[in-house]
Amino acid sequence: MFITTSLHIVSLYIFVIVFDLKVLGVAVSTTITYSLDVILINYLLRSNPNIVVPQKWFLIDKEAFMRIIPYLKYGIPGAIM
Repeated sequence: MFITTSLHIVSLYIFVIVFDLKVLGVAVSTTITYSLDVILINYLLRSNPNIVVPQKWFLIDKEAFMRIIPYLKYGIPGAIM
């Protein structure tokens, strides 16, 4: 997620310094960054045929946790940002 980190730094500068939005600028920039993270992670998961991702989980059972690793590989870096 190097792309969104770079965009976050640029958008922080624009919203906080250029537009002088202060705390509101930080909130807007963070919201934009998180939204881009979600869009890029969804695109990556859907476009890569090597990643096995189940369509839906209805019940939390042992089988649900067997295939959680592909989600965590992309979800944890996105959450850390």
